[in-house]
Order: sequence, then structure tokens, then C-alpha cells
Amino acid sequence: MTKWQCIRHNLQKTLTVANTTSSDELNGKSHYGAKSVDIAAPGTDIYSTIPTNSYKVMSGTSMSTPMVTSTVAVMRAINPNISAKEIKETLCSSSDKLSALTGKVISGGRLNAYNAVKAIMPTATPTATPTVKPTATPTTVPTPTVTPSPTATPTVKPTATPTTVPTPMLSPTATPTAAPTVTPMPTVLMNNKIECGIKDNKLIVSLNFEEDDEVMYVAFRKGNELKKIVTPDIHNMTAEVDLSDTEYDSIDVYVWNGNMKPYAEVKQIEK
Repeated sequence: MTKWQCIRHNLQKTLTVANTTSSDELNGKSHYGAKSVDIAAPGTDIYSTIPTNSYKVMSGTSMSTPMVTSTVAVMRAINPNISAKEIKETLCSSSDKLSALTGKVISGGRLNAYNAVKAIMPTATPTATPTVKPTATPTTVPTPTVTPSPTATPTVKPTATPTTVPTPMLSPTATPTAAPTVTPMPTVLMNNKIECGIKDNKLIVSLNFEEDDEVMYVAFRKGNELKKIVTPDIHNMTAEVDLSDTEYDSIDVYVWNGNMKPYAEVKQIEK
């Protein structure tokens, strides 16, 4: 067993990352391996920080790896119970498959953070609409009319005129209507509301909740690309997010409890 094979054998929970350019090509100086490198990520001409409290354009897998690491951090924030194996499989399966990476990395793809996070997002269960049964219309039975027979007049003794007894009216019996069974909407989604608005280049989120252990995630998307996700602090059921230097077409606001269960319907805002 080679040194590299030994390392891979003992570190099954690791992710190895290659460096790609802005044109989705493998950087000529990047390492690669169809059996040893898991995935690729942008790492060429990256504007990054340097130790002198400043910024600099740099290239290398030291730029690619933080791209994958930050995506893993968001995945763990959304689902703290997700395993390392699940994270690795999700990152590789959700990556963008590129011909330039075929035979170069195990997944054959470049990191797609949006797809990876979306793949583990909890899905709210829709509320079923009850079916109301129509009420049956009762059929009225008509009352027959009795025609009295004429009485013959006797020759000797007069016959008393008989008294005709009227036929009683029959009242129709209405068929009772069965009350429909209504499946109630989950209390969490029915009572809790998320209100959003943009003012002075800030996203203002107000929560009309009965609970007080909420966790909020705000996702910014441009087209099919996830630009970033922030977790603002909530004070008095209100949170603010600065939109300065934020590129987006739409915003999704998620609110969950401490067990990562949805507290309300996802609020979507189009720019």
C-alpha cells in the first residue's frame, strides 16, 4: 500500500478538493485523481484576505477548500444531525458534472453549494383540503285525497248524513346530513406568520409566533445559484439583514425550532 493509499484508508471522513478556473477548467497546477480526489471547487484568481489585514488575489486549492468547507457549515447549520458520510455523498451527487473533470475527480463535478443545501432542506407537509359531502334533498310524499261516497236517500226512514273523517297529512321525514370530517391544518403553520419588508436597504423580518426558540435562515438566490445564507439574531420577534453588496433575485426566509422542524410556511420575496 502506497503512502497516499494509507492516508485515504485511515481518513474515510475527509474530502479532497481540486482547483478549477472561472471557465470551469481544471487549473494546470491543481492536483487531481479519479480515485483519490473527491470534488473540485473554484480556486483560481480568488480575492481573499492576507495576514497584513488586507486583501489579495490568489489561486490554489487553499482557495478551493474554503468553498467546500463553508458549504458544509451551512449544511450542518440546517441539519446538525447529518453524518459526515451523508455530507460527502450529497456534495458529490449534487455537483455540476463537467467534461473537464471526467476522469479527474471521483464525482466528475464542480461544487454547487445551492444544490447541496437544497438537497437537505426540510420540506413542509401540505395540509389536505377536506371533501364536503352534499346534503341529500328529502322527497315529499303527496297526501292522497279521499272522495266520500254519496249516501242513498231511503224511502221510509231518513238516513242520517254520515260524518266524513279527514285523512291526516303526512309530514315527510328529512334525512339528516352527516357533518364532514375536516382535517385541521397543523397549528404551527396555521398560527405562525412571517412578515417581510425592505426598508433603507435592509430586510426587516417580523415574526407573529407563540414560540420563543426560533432559528431563522435567510437564503439569497440569483437564478439557480445560491449566493449566501445568513442566520440573523432575533430580538423581540424581529430580525434585520443588511442588503448592502448582496447580489440576489429572490430571498427565502426559513424559521425552524431547535429540533429543525418548520415553524411556518417559507416566506419568499422576489426582487
